[in-house]
Amino acid sequence: MPKLTTDIKNNKHLAKYLWEFSGGAYHTYEFFDMLDILSEAVYSAVENGYSVRLTGLGRFMPEDVPERMIKSGLTGKIKLTKMLAHRKLKFLPAVNINRKLKASSIERNYE
Repeated sequence: MPKLTTDIKNNKHLAKYLWEFSGGAYHTYEFFDMLDILSEAVYSAVENGYSVRLTGLGRFMPEDVPERMIKSGLTGKIKLTKMLAHRKLKFLPAVNINRKLKASSIERNYE
């Protein structure tokens, strides 16, 4: 597995990391295209109210937020403005990812 020298900040960095991780099996531009297609497909499905589960990674789900009155953070009084109803994205990581992260952090602590 290739070592990361910096955080993965965007699709370009992720495509390069996937290219290194796969041992050059595909070109970086192919990974970049796959990431673009994946993000557009997930967005389209969630926008239409569907949940998207990626095995081993997690689940993207739409979450509908109803219209409500906004409270002031300072006074606690309800303002006259309303927050419009909207849909937001919720991500639940897969259970296996959390287990692997916990196990690897425990191993690093005992080394």
